[in-house]
Amino acid sequence: MSVKGKLIIVSAPSGAGKDTLLNRAFAENSRLKYAVSATSRAPRDGEVHGVHYYFKTADEFRDMLERGELYEHTSYAGNYYGMPKASVADIVAKGDTAVLKIEVEGAANIRKIFPDAAFVFIAPPSLAVLEQRLRARGTDSESAIQKRLEIAKHELTFAKDYDTIITNDNLDTAVAEFLEAIK
Repeated sequence: MSVKGKLIIVSAPSGAGKDTLLNRAFAENSRLKYAVSATSRAPRDGEVHGVHYYFKTADEFRDMLERGELYEHTSYAGNYYGMPKASVADIVAKGDTAVLKIEVEGAANIRKIFPDAAFVFIAPPSLAVLEQRLRARGTDSESAIQKRLEIAKHELTFAKDYDTIITNDNLDTAVAEFLEAIK
């Protein structure tokens, strides 16, 4: 792929506020475009196919893998996630900045393909705050929250591998830091 635009890779534990931060950043910078991931998980309330994710069955996701349509993929919390090549190519071909929201293992795989991309890690202020945020969502069972917290502890160990780490304690500050980091 001939890259005309930029690639920004964003990772964060579930509940760190990456979606809220990115939504604000997108509102402030019209050149930022979300590269939509595919997942086999069920949509949450308000999520739209093709906007938030490409929602696939597990079989459809495996078919995408077999056809070589994904840059990377992983299993996370019992579901498949992956970045379709077409989702990225369409954005960068127009000269825009593709923002890929990917978990840490997928980001490491993307770094092998696009070493010049900017890698940004969004961290929660603390694990206690992260737990409060997960509970406030009201979308997960107690066991799912505990699993997400364990995954978050693991993911936080990878933050050092990113070009920029932003602690999402104050949203305005975090958005400003993000926009500065991707210039």
